Amino acid sequence: MFNNEEVKIVRGRTAGSQNLLHLGFRYSKSGKPTLDGRQAWRCVKKNDRCNGRLYTDSQGNLDAFKQPHCHEPDLADCELREVIYNMADMAENTHIAPYLIHCSTTGSISQDTRARLPSEEATKKRAQRIRRKKNPRPRAPTCLAELEIEDDDCTSLDGDLMLNIDGTFASCPFFPTLEIVLNSESWL
Repeated sequence: MFNNEEVKIVRGRTAGSQNLLHLGFRYSKSGKPTLDGRQAWRCVKKNDRCNGRLYTDSQGNLDAFKQPHCHEPDLADCELREVIYNMADMAENTHIAPYLIHCSTTGSISQDTRARLPSEEATKKRAQRIRRKKNPRPRAPTCLAELEIEDDDCTSLDGDLMLNIDGTFASCPFFPTLEIVLNSESWL
């Protein structure tokens, strides 16, 4: 019915939200889907009194336009949202260095979009936040009672019980060296 080649759904500005990009206009979800799966989308410039709306069917294809926009399309804004979405997606799903994410996603964008992009430093910090959220670091133990050591880590190739610690004790900086030595059953 409509040309769906120009439709792209990307992350919105807030967690869990989505934006639909179409022909230079950006839409956010408006309400819940109907029983037949149709979703209403409203122009993000609704605070500027824009009544632009469209509907998608249950497969995400354009279904109908309800209201026209009261402003011109902003192709640079849509391109910017798509670039930011791609950066976040690469940060979440790859192990590429953050500065390379910035370089690889900004190579072929317009000058107007490039002027609106966040700095490389901001992109790097965002990638780090996304990765920390997806793979949080385990909490560091504060005493020996909280130290959890897997059985596989304590067994030598001969099957003997052992604990491998480097000579500088850099692997466990939270514990005094003396406490480890005194509490061990055997010290070789």
